[in-house]
This record gives sequence, structure tokens and C-alpha cells, in this order.
Amino acid sequence: MKKQPSSDARPALLVLLSSISVQTGAALAVSVFSQTSPFGASFLRTLFGGSLLAAIAIARSKHFRLADLRAAAPFGLTVCFTNTVFYLAINRLPLGDTVAIEFVGPIAAAVAAARRKTDVLWALLALLGVFSITRRSSGPLNGVGLILALCAGAGWGLYTVVGRKLTSSERREQSVAAGLLIGAVVLFVPALIISGPTLTRPSVVLPCIAMGILSSAIPYTIELPAMSITSASTFGVLLSLQPFMAAAAGILFLHQGVSAPEVTGFVLISVASAGVSLRSRAPDSII
Repeated sequence: MKKQPSSDARPALLVLLSSISVQTGAALAVSVFSQTSPFGASFLRTLFGGSLLAAIAIARSKHFRLADLRAAAPFGLTVCFTNTVFYLAINRLPLGDTVAIEFVGPIAAAVAAARRKTDVLWALLALLGVFSITRRSSGPLNGVGLILALCAGAGWGLYTVVGRKLTSSERREQSVAAGLLIGAVVLFVPALIISGPTLTRPSVVLPCIAMGILSSAIPYTIELPAMSITSASTFGVLLSLQPFMAAAAGILFLHQGVSAPEVTGFVLISVASAGVSLRSRAPDSII
């Protein structure tokens, strides 16, 4: 029998806790960039997150099969691209701005899949939100950072397509862990070339272990159950709060300011994301 969405507050609390964990991990990543490159941080976070999830799966007697690797490969490649480009972006832009701009990707993917003329409104709201963010009172955004944030959004849009198949699989835990480890293998050589000996420094390794827990292990462990006990629309609306949580993490941990145009942009993009979620059938997660 198919499990019915839960009407209590537990799914909402799970998703909100996951969002807090993800944005705290992102803020921690920014602080690590003074010690290593975004490539090095992305590699270590992916490696530790995948290793922890694999250990949890094995402890639950969920053995890995060759089929898991085949299913996980597209997921792993998408994740390593999206996370790395996102790290490159938050190395140049405020965290809240980057996360808000990144939402354009899944919004565009959802609008394209829906093919309703009325859904174009959500895309226009998202673009207006990006324009508002770029008009922030503290000065123009870094152009390279803006392009990288949009690329991260494109990667997230692709993830909503690739990840949807994975979350519906009975062996999703093994596939997610395998996908992260595949991503770590892909990132190893670029990280080694760019970051070199910094990858073994305790001042880098320890925060990256925390990032693997906060940005990978906890969100996947929390969101997978939440997705099975809440409706797609509720899940998507809750995720639409991510820009505000990212901005809060930037203020609390990185002392990044937020101007009125940026807040306006967050609101427009979050409304567009919530609107798309209320019209969609399947929830989309973030890595």
C-alpha cells in the first residue's frame, strides 16, 4: 500500500532541519576557502559524505551491487558538477544571493516540464528576482560569480531530472552513497592539481568532514524519509525557504549584509519556486 502524506508537523520539521544543515555547511565551506580551493573543499566534502552514507548503508546490511553503480553514475556526475560550481560561486558572491540565483535552474526545469502558458509567470518572477538581487545597494555582483551561480542552477535543474529516478528506487540509499563516491573519484585529480598538499591539512580536513555531515549525510538521511511522508507540493514549498536560510547563515556565520533589493529578490524567487511546487507532482531536493 502506498504511504499517504503525513499531515503532522514532522515532515516540515525534517525539511527545515535539513535546510538549516545544508546552509550551515555552505557557510562553513566559505570559511575553508582561505585554506584550500573550492575544488579541494568540494572533493573532501563529497568523499566524506559519500563514505559516511556508505558506512551507514553497510551497517544496515544494505549491500552494494554493480547495478547500484550504473544507476548512481549520472547522479554522481551531476552532483559533483553542481556542488563544485556552487562552491566556486559562493567564493565570489554572498551565500544568500547565490542560493537564490541557483533556484532559477529547477524553476526553469519545472516550467519546461509543465508546458503550461501560465507557468511562464513563475519563470518571469524568478528572472525579476535575479535582476533585483543584482541591483543590491552594496554594489554590483561579481560577474563571474553570477555566471557560476546560474551554472549551479542549471546543474540543480538537471539534478531534478536525474535525482527523481533515484529517489523512487528501493535501493536509493546505496545509489546515493555510490553516486557521491563516484563524484569524489571524478573530483580527485582536479582537486589534487589545484589544491595539492592542502588536502591533508587538519585545518582543512576537519571542517570538510563537518561539511560532509552537514551538507550531505544529514540532508540525505532526513530528506528521504520526509519525501515519503509529505506531499510534493508541501515539500517544494518548504524548500523554497532556502534563500532566506542561506542569507541567515551568511549573516550569522560570515557577517554578510543583506540589502532591501536582495530581500525583494529572495521573495520573488521563493514565490516562483513555491508556485512551481504547488503545480508539480514530484518533489525536488537539493544537494
